[in-house]
Amino acid sequence: MTFFSEPKAKMSKNKFTSFLIRHWGKILILLVLVGTADILHYLRWPKSVREFEFNLKGRLDQRKINAYYDSKNKTNLTNPQYALAEEYFEYYLKERPSPPSRAALIQAFIMWGNLKQTSKRVDIALSQIVENDVFPDILNGVTSSYSRDGRFSKKFTEFDLYSRILKKGVGAKTEHFLKFKIAEFHMEQGEYEKALAGFRAIVEKNNGEYYVKHASGNIYEIQNLNVGMRAPVFEGVDIKNRKIGLAKNSAKIRVLFFWATDCGPCHGEFPHLKKIAIDYPAEVQIIGIAGDRSRSDLQRLIDAENLDWPNILEGEAFFGEISRKYNILRYPTIYIIDKNGLIAAKDLRGEGVTQKIKSML
Repeated sequence: MTFFSEPKAKMSKNKFTSFLIRHWGKILILLVLVGTADILHYLRWPKSVREFEFNLKGRLDQRKINAYYDSKNKTNLTNPQYALAEEYFEYYLKERPSPPSRAALIQAFIMWGNLKQTSKRVDIALSQIVENDVFPDILNGVTSSYSRDGRFSKKFTEFDLYSRILKKGVGAKTEHFLKFKIAEFHMEQGEYEKALAGFRAIVEKNNGEYYVKHASGNIYEIQNLNVGMRAPVFEGVDIKNRKIGLAKNSAKIRVLFFWATDCGPCHGEFPHLKKIAIDYPAEVQIIGIAGDRSRSDLQRLIDAENLDWPNILEGEAFFGEISRKYNILRYPTIYIIDKNGLIAAKDLRGEGVTQKIKSML
């Protein structure tokens, strides 16, 4: 049933007027539904903000895209992202607080994270930020900038950076985020007792649904999914309706590849996995666990890329049964399981997977 029952034939002026009179109520409802948010937004923010917001979505976004591609053909010091990042940040300082100024701030940090020789500029910018809930949106840019400039070392790690920001005084959202990142850092360093203490504190203090859920998953991973522990067994059906699974023991090394068709980095793993499948068909079995919902999209990509190993369609992204058993929080994630059903390695990528397989043969 259509919203209006008027025929599609061209109307005269009189008929159009009559149409408006008969349907004025419905037209008003549509205007309210579609336009209220924009009307309130444009009444709330001054003209200069509205004009920049338009530019942010249009001209500057295109410049950002151009700057990224131009950077591949220019030396670092002439990279156009330097100037554009400054333009974004200057706008933030002038027009804060507002939604477009926040968007500009985030873009500035993304660009600084793409560049070298920006970490000192980032330090200055951090001291000028007044919002206490924006750090989850800019931290990747901060850490990328520090990494590119070699600021991280044994004496100054990501842990020290997160702790320094915490001392600055932040809102609850940022505090929960940083405490989760600190616990995650300890986990990545193999400092499991510190990681467990951090994650347990997040759960006990109920620091937001997202962080509680992921902290609980990481507690489970530390206790059940470390190298040398027995891998969770599972059974499933691949996209060709063949039974496939992971038993405790096998004549082959198993590579579990958790991925999705719309995951760019996952595609980067294809050449390495295909070479393993070709070089070691009798020694290694690759099992793909895809988080896609669409069987046809998955099959289309498998055929196009010639992925010659079984793929299970979980259909629930990170919340499928197998993904939950392995605490999958990101794609791609790779587990290597030895012939005895023990976890031999995890979170390796690219050539690292190949080298680990060679060392096990």
